[in-house]
Amino acid sequence: MPLQDKRAQKILGESGIEIKMDTLYLLEDKVYERSTAALKISGYLKGGYPALKVFFIVPKFIRDWVYNMIAKRRHHIKAGFCAIPTAEEQQLFL
Repeated sequence: MPLQDKRAQKILGESGIEIKMDTLYLLEDKVYERSTAALKISGYLKGGYPALKVFFIVPKFIRDWVYNMIAKRRHHIKAGFCAIPTAEEQQLFL
């Protein structure tokens, strides 16, 4: 769900998290953000992506630094990679 959504604001607010529009959040048993959220999501994907969970051995402050560097440059890394979902794809999200 979009971070601007009232449900997202309520959930994150109740968790004491200030919403940052440049951050990835994952809600499971608690709210995860940035590199931790990305690595946890990789465990749900197919192919070799679950192997990325090995990076949990790297300290969080380093993982988050790498996450921030990639997030700032993501449109230059692969154009169109962070495209807006189509109407059909939007049906798959809350």
